[in-house]
Amino acid sequence: MAQVISHILIAVLIPTEVPAELVGRWVNRTKEAAPRTGKGLKKALARPEDFQTKVIKPGLKAFQKLVAPDFISRSGNSVKEMIGAARAKMDRSRRRHHTKIRLFFKAVNGVKAQRFRETIDASAGIYARAIRPLLALTGYKKIIRGVAPLAGRWLTNDPAAYDLLREEDEVKEGGPVLITEPSHQSQFRQRLFYRIRKAGGLILSALDTAFEDFFLKSENDLTNQLVQSYARSEFVPFAPGEPSHLDFVVLPSGYGSSPRMPRVYLDLQVAVK
Repeated sequence: MAQVISHILIAVLIPTEVPAELVGRWVNRTKEAAPRTGKGLKKALARPEDFQTKVIKPGLKAFQKLVAPDFISRSGNSVKEMIGAARAKMDRSRRRHHTKIRLFFKAVNGVKAQRFRETIDASAGIYARAIRPLLALTGYKKIIRGVAPLAGRWLTNDPAAYDLLREEDEVKEGGPVLITEPSHQSQFRQRLFYRIRKAGGLILSALDTAFEDFFLKSENDLTNQLVQSYARSEFVPFAPGEPSHLDFVVLPSGYGSSPRMPRVYLDLQVAVK
């Protein structure tokens, strides 16, 4: 009979503020890269048909892979209807693309790519808001304690895991445990970090949409497959919802009385045979 030896709920806490140094670094590096960016965009989409082959077709193909052919959106649209609407929107972008590139990267009053640089300055706030979910997963230095570093340390029996706990996290059973062979723990921690970053990013972006359940299932499957590939034989095999698992879980919309109240957790449980 399986015995649970470790169980923790790690809250996905979206930071309310983004460190100014992160935003400033993005602004400066993006503006410095303006000449390369302009040349790259012009070269990549030099011909009228390039937008179709490099942007529209790959984008629609990727979307089709995500959904079942009989999928119906909450607004009642079929996959065919959604693809048609997306194609029309992309086609409108194609017609405006080269005009935008010329305007963005031409010199104004002797300053190259002046409009591009102004746009980046004006977009700093948008960038900060966009990376908040990512920082909830990855953390940042000692300023933001993220989900992925805590999960990696927890499953490699690293005492530093306790330093990453927040009051919203809940240790239900035991503590950190080494599930891998000692020689594999560094590689495992690195691969788990990127897996959680990708899975969590997709799940957070799909909250309260028609794709929420799809991403929860598919990403939890992939995450548990990765963990199981490193787990030693004495542990119950990792799989979603099983005695050993590493699953993102989402609470219903409107849960909690405060915007800070987390709706998404990483449910991490380890059981031995």
